[in-house]
Amino acid sequence: QGEALKEKDDPGEFIFPIILEGKVNENDLAKTGSDINSMPYRIYETLGREEI
Repeated sequence: QGEALKEKDDPGEFIFPIILEGKVNENDLAKTGSDINSMPYRIYETLGREEI
């Protein structure tokens, strides 16, 4: 039998680049939890909120 996986720490919020069909170049803000929720970073900046 294989070893059990060790639990990792929650990375919290992070930004990652996205390129769609070589045309759309976005930075996405992702917040982890039981699933991953993301929104374009530009929209996050427009909201002007420090905390999500």
